[in-house]
Amino acid sequence: DCPSTDKDLCGAGVAFKLAQALVQALALSENLPLHFLDYVALATVADVVPLTGENRILVRHGLKVLADSRWAGLRALVEAAGLAGKPLRAGHVGFILAPRLNAAGRIGDANDGLRLLLTDDPDEAARVARELETLNARRQALDQRILDEAIELAGRTLRAEDRALVLAADDWHPGVIGIVASRLVERFGRPTFLIGWDADGELGRGSGRSIVGFDLHDALHRVGHTLEKYGGHTMAAGLTIRRDRFEEFRVAFLGVAGELLGPDDLVPQQRVDLELPLGLVSEELERLMRHLEPCGPGNPAPVFGVRGARAVGSRRVGANHLRFTLDDGSGILPAIGFQWADQVPEDWLRQPLDVAFRLELDEWQGRSTLQARVATLGPSS
Repeated sequence: DCPSTDKDLCGAGVAFKLAQALVQALALSENLPLHFLDYVALATVADVVPLTGENRILVRHGLKVLADSRWAGLRALVEAAGLAGKPLRAGHVGFILAPRLNAAGRIGDANDGLRLLLTDDPDEAARVARELETLNARRQALDQRILDEAIELAGRTLRAEDRALVLAADDWHPGVIGIVASRLVERFGRPTFLIGWDADGELGRGSGRSIVGFDLHDALHRVGHTLEKYGGHTMAAGLTIRRDRFEEFRVAFLGVAGELLGPDDLVPQQRVDLELPLGLVSEELERLMRHLEPCGPGNPAPVFGVRGARAVGSRRVGANHLRFTLDDGSGILPAIGFQWADQVPEDWLRQPLDVAFRLELDEWQGRSTLQARVATLGPSS
């Protein structure tokens, strides 16, 4: 019966609106809830709700509060992540701050994240924030190990005619397989489920991610007789399954995917908002893009495209990242492709490329330089 047109508030957003209503009823200052806008912004971005309507307003103003938070836990989280004194964007929350909080629930004790958010003691906050930094590093290493194993297993089992990917292993941590499933969807362009078996080996917990046009929850409903339980929505879902039903589930799920998806559905699509020569990329353009913030679901960051560019000085960095300089003859631009190092054939790097990218500032050791974050690339058409 709610008359509001904004139906996409996360839980913290709903609590904020309730607080706004209560302060009026209790004759308190209407500014009181505004002191919690940093919590609201953090939760809204971390919960991956659409950054449109009221969510956009809450996050835009909440990020400013978060950058200079009055709360000990949030200050410690920002400082431990190396973001103190910097303007914060939705991407900082989604890719840096939220994963540190989530790491506690994924591979540790979720109460640690709660303690950080509730404490008023700066020393305790700093200690817990450092612990979360360490935990998140462990989580990242675990992600990479499982991703490497899953790619190797997919290479042995995935057939060209398969419209989905279902993999399972004994030592895959259920707290991180959803993250890995997302990366496999990006890599193979298919709905994907990963399942990690419990210590006793009888039950497995799985996490799935989908592609546009394939309702994951509906697909699970059609094969639900093979599962102990399941839940989720169109793009993401979870399940519990007995080991002796795994093959039955895998075959049934691939059957549903084969029925609903055709070859064209598996071809990755990339939105490009503007093609431009690199000579027109400038710091002024990057500053202009900031006015579109906060970017995320419902308000994606602009994607630029360049044709016929060379990848100069390409090298592998980190676990599986590709760094190079784009040169299209009109200008040059440093570029980074996260998780692209093992996906780009060597011969691609010796020929002109069409590249889609997001423009960002790379901040390192006090220096800021323009950088292209690669969304996708391929030989020039």
